[in-house]
Amino acid sequence: MLAGMRLDDDQIQKLRERIQSMDIITESSYYRVAVKEGLQQGRQQGLQEGRQQGRVEEARRMILRLGADPFRCAR
Repeated sequence: MLAGMRLDDDQIQKLRERIQSMDIITESSYYRVAVKEGLQQGRQQGLQEGRQQGRVEEARRMILRLGADPFRCAR
């Protein structure tokens, strides 16, 4: 886990390939906490992006509805 502070991604990947038992890393409590935090951050980012996309789509629909009937605003 601490290798990330001193090694770049390529070096860490080579080191991981040489380690026979990856269960040691994946069973680590620190690893589980880091993965859990990453998943939470990913979910939050996904929700924010989804909400933004929903607002854009609704604005498009509203513009298309208003544009379909040019006299709608005058009523």
